[in-house]
Amino acid sequence: MDVRGRMTEEYAVFEKFLAAAAWYWRRVSPTPAPDAPVILVDLMVGHPQYYVTNLIVAKYLQRVSGARLVGITDTMKQEKIVLAAKAFGVETIHAVNDTAASALAPDLPAHAARLRPLEGAALRRALLDLTCDGLPIGDLVYDTYLRARKCPTVTACDKELLLELSLGLNTVRCMRDILGRYPRIEAAVVGHICYVLFGTLCRVADERGADIHFVAKMKFAVSIQRYSAVPKAERFPIRISREQVDAVWHGDRDRAVRRGHALIENRMTGTNSRQSGMMGGFDPGKPVVSVPALFGRPDVSRRDRPVLCIMASSLADAPHTNVRNIYDDQLVWLEETLKIARDFPGFDWVIKLHPYTGMYVDRRHIEALVTRYTEGTPNMRLMPETVNTRSLIDAIDGLITPWGTSGLEFATLGIPVITTGNTYYSELGFTIDVRSPEEYRAAIATLPDRRPNAEAVARAAITAWLFFEAILCDCPLLPDVEMLPWLDYDEIALWRDMTERLAAHSLKDDPLFRRIERYQAGAALSI
Repeated sequence: MDVRGRMTEEYAVFEKFLAAAAWYWRRVSPTPAPDAPVILVDLMVGHPQYYVTNLIVAKYLQRVSGARLVGITDTMKQEKIVLAAKAFGVETIHAVNDTAASALAPDLPAHAARLRPLEGAALRRALLDLTCDGLPIGDLVYDTYLRARKCPTVTACDKELLLELSLGLNTVRCMRDILGRYPRIEAAVVGHICYVLFGTLCRVADERGADIHFVAKMKFAVSIQRYSAVPKAERFPIRISREQVDAVWHGDRDRAVRRGHALIENRMTGTNSRQSGMMGGFDPGKPVVSVPALFGRPDVSRRDRPVLCIMASSLADAPHTNVRNIYDDQLVWLEETLKIARDFPGFDWVIKLHPYTGMYVDRRHIEALVTRYTEGTPNMRLMPETVNTRSLIDAIDGLITPWGTSGLEFATLGIPVITTGNTYYSELGFTIDVRSPEEYRAAIATLPDRRPNAEAVARAAITAWLFFEAILCDCPLLPDVEMLPWLDYDEIALWRDMTERLAAHSLKDDPLFRRIERYQAGAALSI
């Protein structure tokens, strides 16, 4: 089939899906009163898994409360999103970026005059402190700039940074104008809380008193958390609370611990069925090697000296998503950590970059930075990306991470872990969560001697079970596709499958709908 023929067939199949969706939701949805409160729906990503899942969650919340649905998209040029939203009964759609990007912010020159003379740390701190009419936006502008430029830090106030700042200033005012048209905003259903567009929606809705429902998406399952219910100083997209862990600890503890360990084992063997395209460092095609092989010399052994791992994040993928960091960004964290490591010659150091670093920044530049510290330093070694991360399990005596999943994974194995920013497993009793550079250095000095006890390891396993399974919920309406940039999908097959799912769907038998009913009735943190 030629390109034109495929496009014609794709649109025909999509139109059938729209008709099926419109019929289905008219049949099962309440008719909102004209003065009913509003649920805002984030429609700002053009991938079907993203916007269709958000629409499904919003419809289920509407079914419970009788609210009206209002969509927030970046541009009306996203025709499929607009048509799908209307089929789902969204009454109005606002395109924020169409307005916010149409002109420079009137107060941009004043901000530019203050920021342009600054560079390095002084610029980063000034940027992070920025507000727009009282609303903090500096972190959102910072992360949007990193993602757009594919750079891991901010060093100078260039034209691109000022353009992102202008977008941030305009977005706040545009979002406040849009939300100001609705007297009562009940909730916002969002798939991101970072970057200018998504973060501003969350913050403006939050200041209006709305519940912010963050929707995390996996294959055929979602997790929903009332993000606005988490204390602002500890917010993270999905947060496991001490109360949740304690409830399991005093309940079906043994089963949860066993299941948690099994889930971590599945992740580490590349058999995680929920995220089939995200094996990364644990790809079973990568070899497991010994500690001496990692260092390229025979004398390294855990019997002789401790081995610590510096586990980096992806650097430029929204480093300010978590609200507490002891350094300005993750590149600053990496370099400061390498400096500290150099001051501890009694430890051997393995530096492991995130497997998807190259998606967000030029990996060669990061490797060159690490090499400046490891070159001529026999106790520091950059772990090749061709080596399986499982190699570290029996090799290391401690792990350091800003806030990555590796911290939870290795804590369940009884390995002591330091985090330098809040994450979904912070303050749960099995990691060392530092809050200053001074505390960080002191914690590193004693890390090999701070192995978690049996209770801490069990709590880590319970947290793994909660995060990777218990707070996830299946839904037969979810699209059979993963939102991964390197995974292609067949749109014709997707929309045909979605149409068939709608035809066979029973609301009363949908586990996600039943969970959302309980979630709303009890004002729970997670479904």
